[in-house]
Amino acid sequence: MTIPHRKTFDSVDSRWQIRITDDGSPTLVDRDSGDSMHSGCGAWGETQHVYLRNSGIESRLQNGVPSRVLEIGLGSGMGCLMTAELAESTGVDVQYVALERLLPPSSLVRQLEFASLGIRESIIEDYCRLLDDAQGN
Repeated sequence: MTIPHRKTFDSVDSRWQIRITDDGSPTLVDRDSGDSMHSGCGAWGETQHVYLRNSGIESRLQNGVPSRVLEIGLGSGMGCLMTAELAESTGVDVQYVALERLLPPSSLVRQLEFASLGIRESIIEDYCRLLDDAQGN
């Protein structure tokens, strides 16, 4: 089966390109290696299925259980943002620890337009401030 052509364009960070996946959500593609952070079939759907549902965090938060998450490889932060959105909407506390070798700049995260996927602007801006603080900006 041939891999379909997906819209890919330059980002504000020369290390990354942005690719629009089949469900309309963005993922980052490393310019040097061509590696993508998510499946081309759908970054949003993959994150919903793999990170929220299969990890159990979605069920825990919906059932009012305060939780902790450890993510190895934060990437663009989509999983973190979706978890924060769920925690805020359920009113349940979550502690989120992520390990990442190469944090994206906040300007790149803003370019991904996660608000168009239903993540509140306030959550995105809090995340961007954390990125700026961690990178000394």
